[in-house]
Amino acid sequence: TSLGSKSAALSVVGTSDVSANSSLTGAGFGFAYSHLTITPLTMLYGTVMTDELSAAAKFTVTNDGALKSGVLSTSLSGYVSQFNKTSDECAGTSLEPGASCHIYVVFAPTSSGLMSASLTVNGFNNYNLGSSAHASLVGTGKSSGKYFLSNSGIDFGFAPVGGTSGFKSITLMNSGQTPTGV
Repeated sequence: TSLGSKSAALSVVGTSDVSANSSLTGAGFGFAYSHLTITPLTMLYGTVMTDELSAAAKFTVTNDGALKSGVLSTSLSGYVSQFNKTSDECAGTSLEPGASCHIYVVFAPTSSGLMSASLTVNGFNNYNLGSSAHASLVGTGKSSGKYFLSNSGIDFGFAPVGGTSGFKSITLMNSGQTPTGV
């Protein structure tokens, strides 16, 4: 179950004072490695208004292998302009077996719609044996209600003092995805 030389003794004692002894030796071999895991595997940020930030999601990276991880690198792929690392305790560090570090990521949509990205952590040890861990990030951007007028300028022309001008109309519209109060 582990690397290196092992030894033990085997003794068998019978009921008639007969016994047998043997020494046992062997060696465990194979590759020791680092093994990175990340939790949570998927982060659902829900719906976030455009130009606003979600709460930061905490990702925990753990080395549950037998060797030190080597220097870690972290990256985002996919809609990378919509997801941002706000804190990265992992990049540039190495994790001993059983150790952990954290990465915090926010969803900051600049447009409407469903968006996804992947958070990846890579580590390589001295034997060039690497380990990677990936987490999925999913969020929906929603634009807020925005007012605009159908006509940016109305000319009522000349009107006599105390009189009225002709009727002109202008419409107030909402170009966003959410209702607004007036």
